[in-house]
Amino acid sequence: MSFRNLHPNIKFRLFESSLSSSLGAMIYPFMTIYLADKLGGTLTGILLVVNILFGTIAGFYGGYCADLFGRKKLMTTAELIRLIAVVIMTIANSSIFYHEFWSAIITITMMTTIGMAWTMAFPAHQAMLIDVSNPSERKLIYTIMYWVNNLSVAIGGIIGGLLFKEHLLLLLIGLCIGNATSLIVITFFISETHSSRVKEKINSNRNIIYNVVKNYSVVLKDKVFGYFILASLLILSLDSQLSNYIAVRLNKEFVSQGIGTIDLFTLDGVTMLAVLKAENTLIIVLFMAVVNKVTKKFTEKNLFLSGLTLFTTGYVVLSFTNSLTMLLVFMLLVSVGELVYVPLSESYFANIPSENLRSSYIAAKELVYKGGSFIGATFVILGDHLSKYFIATLLAVMGIVAIFIFKIIIPYIEEREHNQSVENIQ
Repeated sequence: MSFRNLHPNIKFRLFESSLSSSLGAMIYPFMTIYLADKLGGTLTGILLVVNILFGTIAGFYGGYCADLFGRKKLMTTAELIRLIAVVIMTIANSSIFYHEFWSAIITITMMTTIGMAWTMAFPAHQAMLIDVSNPSERKLIYTIMYWVNNLSVAIGGIIGGLLFKEHLLLLLIGLCIGNATSLIVITFFISETHSSRVKEKINSNRNIIYNVVKNYSVVLKDKVFGYFILASLLILSLDSQLSNYIAVRLNKEFVSQGIGTIDLFTLDGVTMLAVLKAENTLIIVLFMAVVNKVTKKFTEKNLFLSGLTLFTTGYVVLSFTNSLTMLLVFMLLVSVGELVYVPLSESYFANIPSENLRSSYIAAKELVYKGGSFIGATFVILGDHLSKYFIATLLAVMGIVAIFIFKIIIPYIEEREHNQSVENIQ
């Protein structure tokens, strides 16, 4: 299986995703600083929490709508809403309108609108990839997407860091052009992959809320999916530690040290964190192809479990060591483990949902990321009261439990993969 043999929808989705990711990375990660400067930290924090809450609700509704109305209609509508919101946000920050307070209020309102539109459409985007792919193609698809998104975010983050403070308007204009391009790609180059079931659903029950709840009750009764979500939550909770507990611990404990014989620069806890994140990104971007080539001879199950083991081991050690060498070596383990397990995790998940509920499964799965962030924040609190070695033990237990759950459910997932392959042949 090669890239050129993939469905056109997948190729256009990769282009659209890389464009959106790179442009978004130039602006959105820095918006908290912009808003805090204009509105103050407390109000900004409250508004960002509201933003996340609305996005979560929109994601659930989007998963239901994508299974009901089809993928393309929802994707097109959401992209149009995003474009309109970005245009309004651009005008609010231009000389045509600019006001210290109201520009910031309009900006956070439009960011919330953009976030809701994105989370509403995301299940449709992901379900569409599954619709047009076979189980044998999915590891390749998710590997390419993972690499492209990491590269796009890295490039966008660097450009945003250089231009955001002095040239925000220029970046917003670029975002407008990017969103317009995405809208054109989705409207004219991506085909529908899922037939609408509007009449079937609306005729059976006119209460939309009832239908949404009923839809997700079916999803949550799937035991394989439930165990997959639990194991994924535990693993993502480890991943969130780098920006939470590990970040705080390094800031407190890491002893500043000069680098080079003449101390070219000094590493403190904050700088060390930046180095670890840069190392992670560089390894993923530069060595994806190498890792894939080396691991080709292994079975997917053994490869997946090995990747999780490396990932868990790396984070356990990062949670207590202050040695520069060990920090770098075990971040290498984390990065290699991530390279191996993430595409396979997405590929395994793609085999779980039934065709008529794919978007709903994806929307429910997105809660894992929010849950992982919540647990990560909880460990910051625990870190004030427990020793770092006890925290490391907790992280090890979480990783081991996750690996054990995955080992049990993988045969059931592979059975569903086999059934999908048989259906595709028929």
